[in-house]
Amino acid sequence: MDQSMNDCPVRMQAIMQPDAIAITSDKQQLTFAQLDQQICDLSEQLFKLGLTSGDRLICIATNSLQLLLLQLTCLRHAIIFSPINPHFSRQEIETRINLLASEFIWHQQTDSALGYPSLPLDFSRRCEPVSGLSPTC
Repeated sequence: MDQSMNDCPVRMQAIMQPDAIAITSDKQQLTFAQLDQQICDLSEQLFKLGLTSGDRLICIATNSLQLLLLQLTCLRHAIIFSPINPHFSRQEIETRINLLASEFIWHQQTDSALGYPSLPLDFSRRCEPVSGLSPTC
């Protein structure tokens, strides 16, 4: 087996079983190929925003498909995924943001109620399975 496929289990499954169901949520299903493409799309967006391996991405969000996609994207690229529960008080959230000391913050709220702008990430792309995937994106 090609060693490069072992770097990311999602990528390996996208190559080996692209049409197998990877995730089922209340609203949709994603195959491994679609999941891999979503991760690649988010990777490109995060890199364009200046994130690199070792950076911290603060995510203020409830459990959701979006949060899972960000977590998998961070894992693939050694970005430190730092979730914060949005049900914490404003003071608790601000304390955690200050401790994490990252300029990269994403939250589900469209308005910046916390006073921190959210990274402009687009999760809306409907991905089609991609044939001939390369080992990395």
